[in-house]
Amino acid sequence: MKMFSEHRKFNYIPPSMTYNKETGDVTIIEGKDKDEEKRKIITSIDEAKKVRQELFDELDLDDEGLPRNTPVDEIDLDQHASKVKKLR
Repeated sequence: MKMFSEHRKFNYIPPSMTYNKETGDVTIIEGKDKDEEKRKIITSIDEAKKVRQELFDELDLDDEGLPRNTPVDEIDLDQHASKVKKLR
């Protein structure tokens, strides 16, 4: 009967803890439930390609993930990497 109740999936996220060495304070941060986050589930390769293209268009990237209309020699890799990290 568990598969028909709220216990049908394991979605526990343990709390995390931060420790301040200077003051000795311990702060406990409760884990968020995965159900609170609304994530889109991609169900096909075509849909994955569409989502990828939308991201690349939003970031003004070409098909290889590099800035459009910019010669490869002039690309600031650190700036480009920080821009891409924000996606995750």
